[in-house]
Amino acid sequence: MTEFPIEGVELTFLLVVSDLDRSVRFYRDILGATLTRTHGGTSAVLRFQESWLLLVTGGEPTADKPTITFEIPADPDRVNHELTIRVPDCHAAYEILRDRGAAFLTPPVEYDWGNPRVFPRPGRPPTRDQPKQVAAIGPGGFGTSS
Repeated sequence: MTEFPIEGVELTFLLVVSDLDRSVRFYRDILGATLTRTHGGTSAVLRFQESWLLLVTGGEPTADKPTITFEIPADPDRVNHELTIRVPDCHAAYEILRDRGAAFLTPPVEYDWGNPRVFPRPGRPPTRDQPKQVAAIGPGGFGTSS
């Protein structure tokens, strides 16, 4: 192989969660992801559009990550990454996801640059392991922070 990326390369988002079953229900039942497999009650693999989601319950270092421990965020109001899902109509996505049970921090908020944005939470009440999941951004976007 002399080039990268090449045909067949795919990206997987790994999210550390404290309640695997609740997290699977959120991504599958609210967002519409497809559950492809689970591993021993500690992880689940989902397909969402053209991406993969790997939900894990955390864990100590392993041979492939010898100094890394996976754990849920200590403070649910501080995040260090965000997943963005683009949609053609933020307000419509907000209504559909709300009808499916997503709890939002606010209704869509309009900004001067013209792209509305919302941040739902994946369950009622908001959960510690998935703090500000799913943000909808503008003509085109809606994403998840976790």
